[in-house]
Amino acid sequence: MFNRKGKGEGFSSPQSEVEFIAEAFEPENSATSFSTVVEDSAEPLEVPVSAPPPPAQLTDNASLAPIVAPVYGPKTTFGSMPWWSEKNWWKVAESGEGNDVRAHVGTVGDLALAVTSVRGHKHRLGGAVNQDSYATRTVTLEDGRSFIIVVVCDGMGSAQFSSYGARLFSQNMALILSMTINAAPDEFHKILIENQAETLQYVSESVLNYRNSEFDAPTIRRDQITIRDIQCTMTFAIVPAFAQNASDKTRYATMGFIGDSPAFLLENEEWHRVDENKDGSGIWSSATEGAINSEKMLLQEVAMRPGSALLLTSDGVGNYMRFEEKPTSLGHDLATRWAQPVGMLEFIRDVSFETQSADDDRTAAVIWVDR
Repeated sequence: MFNRKGKGEGFSSPQSEVEFIAEAFEPENSATSFSTVVEDSAEPLEVPVSAPPPPAQLTDNASLAPIVAPVYGPKTTFGSMPWWSEKNWWKVAESGEGNDVRAHVGTVGDLALAVTSVRGHKHRLGGAVNQDSYATRTVTLEDGRSFIIVVVCDGMGSAQFSSYGARLFSQNMALILSMTINAAPDEFHKILIENQAETLQYVSESVLNYRNSEFDAPTIRRDQITIRDIQCTMTFAIVPAFAQNASDKTRYATMGFIGDSPAFLLENEEWHRVDENKDGSGIWSSATEGAINSEKMLLQEVAMRPGSALLLTSDGVGNYMRFEEKPTSLGHDLATRWAQPVGMLEFIRDVSFETQSADDDRTAAVIWVDR
């Protein structure tokens, strides 16, 4: 189980100071009476009725601290202004869902999950949508064993409709992974390796076969679309909500990668990169392969022990966690803060960090084991 530790020194935690305190007053013997006529009774009968409690009130001790994004280095010009400023930098998306913030938290078995996606400054400035997307699913077998599935997709910046491709690919990949687990709960890793081309073809076709006027779908006909127009990367994790090795309580996450969306294993407040180092620099290259119509993916198992956590990210977060194989200040802070589950608003705040050149969309999903 997790040992609660002090917060990191990298930045303050205003969220933890927020307290909403309400008291419902229900005094003893607080009753009022009213007269009502009971059938067959000549005299009114006094019936005691408990008085409803007054509306809950905030006490004098309640406080509401502002939510402040952590800053690393000089604050960005964009981030120095409120979104409603006269500069008009933070634009409403011209079409579709802007998805400035999207978040999910929850539990299954002994797992805890927090995931959020935040629109980057460059897309806010250009009135474009968040091109990242994610999908989550759970699978519970008849024998009671449970799994959690997380898929993170990053739409390629040059692809006109990549937000749609990322959204649909992540949703449909999560679906076929859940179907595979249900069909072969003890051999799904082997099946994914042997049938990865067929799996990816199935998901790719589901993205390409969109209906005209479907929500958030491309605004051009299907016979005019190209793969490049909707291309995205993909990273997924399947984590069992139970230990597979009874002696040391180890479980094995199955992970798949196409493209440059990185992943990390957090153990003893240290990040260990799970995916391949693309070019040796610790920065994931923007010249990356895409998931749609791909015939192969990197598949591997990752051992997870009690107290560890798995982080899936788009490169808008992952590229700032480490540099030249060493953790950055952001990486140090998140290793401390995310050593155990955090509140949803705190998690969104952490992913909304400010640092120079970090203007891309950000998506982060953390799965904690043995919570």
